[in-house]
Amino acid sequence: MGRISTVLVLAFAAACAALGAEGRIAYDAQADTILVTGFTEESPATLAALRKADAAGGWGVVAYDRASHTTAVHAHVTVGRTDGSSSFLRVGAPDRPGETLRMRGNLSLAPGKEESWKVYVGHNTLMLGVEDDAGLAAKLLFDCEESGQFGLEIGVGACLRAYNAIIAAAQLDGAHRASWKGTGDYSRVIGCTVAGFTRLYGFGTGYGADLRVRDTVFSDMDQGVVNGTQYFEDCTFRRMGTAIRDGGGLSGMLVRCRFEANDVHWQLQYSRTGLRAVDCLFSPADEKRYVCTGHADPKTGAEHRPVFLAERHLVFEVTDAQGDAIEGARVTLTPATPAHAYAVAQGTAVTGADGRTPLPETKRALFVWDYLVQATETPEPERIDYTYVAEVTAPGYAQRRIRELDADQDQQAVSVELVREK
Repeated sequence: MGRISTVLVLAFAAACAALGAEGRIAYDAQADTILVTGFTEESPATLAALRKADAAGGWGVVAYDRASHTTAVHAHVTVGRTDGSSSFLRVGAPDRPGETLRMRGNLSLAPGKEESWKVYVGHNTLMLGVEDDAGLAAKLLFDCEESGQFGLEIGVGACLRAYNAIIAAAQLDGAHRASWKGTGDYSRVIGCTVAGFTRLYGFGTGYGADLRVRDTVFSDMDQGVVNGTQYFEDCTFRRMGTAIRDGGGLSGMLVRCRFEANDVHWQLQYSRTGLRAVDCLFSPADEKRYVCTGHADPKTGAEHRPVFLAERHLVFEVTDAQGDAIEGARVTLTPATPAHAYAVAQGTAVTGADGRTPLPETKRALFVWDYLVQATETPEPERIDYTYVAEVTAPGYAQRRIRELDADQDQQAVSVELVREK
């Protein structure tokens, strides 16, 4: 590992005196790296502790701007060891709202120790903000002079818990983007803004156990999510070169996500499976901003023809001629093309007292395929758009039939008026 500097040894002693016997904050001048080890989840390292250790050791790599609550670190920071132990660093807490960590170096979470295949002990953790407290508004910024100079590195087995936080390049233009490597285990990215990275390589690789990403905006990147087993809820992908890119192992589910002003919303080529999008919105809606091509495995010759499937819930509002809700009306959907019967996942629903069929969150909503895009042996993919016939019945009312119903993203609640039988 090379010679441990005298500064490192002195820093250990200073940290020991200032922070207690468990946590250690030390500086390796040779590697220009602050080492944060031994801190527990109940008593994590803080930015104040980094500043105190810097002052005690005379390192001169940590500065503080009180007016903006910003701690600037002009060095790399590594959280934890690789021996199976855990260490925790927190940015943002109830007594420190608006706290910002501005990095002029990499922030790395050391990987855990592999106990068995893809099972790790030791979860070195970065905690940004607190769940269900949006007022903390913690920030992690990377101040890069050139694209990809510094960034976030999450080792396998490590953990990121980010709530209502901003994780971004300090400058969002393409010349100053940060890097992002890895996912870790049990990570949470909820209610956040993630912006200004070259790409989120390895994000959601499937090696991370129980990764949860929701209510988060991803923006201003060359590439967004690359590869992996993905699951995103209520997220927005905005101003990307390619929002979701298949580099060889992509398989994902997108639920109620929005894609806005990207050059390419999604790209499939190498995957053996593809992407499913449930109730997602792609803007502009009239432009097909996607790439879907096939790939022949150079070793086996097997053809990979990935698929993108857009699915959608439908809600019907059934009223009488006076505009009053009709309870107990039955709505039945069948495909306009009989051969497409497979495209109806939930084809029958009954209205409640409000005259509406169940909403998606009830698990009993009408649920059908909107369109499917599949790679072919030619450069152009095959696209199938599905339409449906809706039959609406209620006791004492004449049946209504709606033909060529298109379950596209612009389709809101379908209003149906029934008239009394004569």
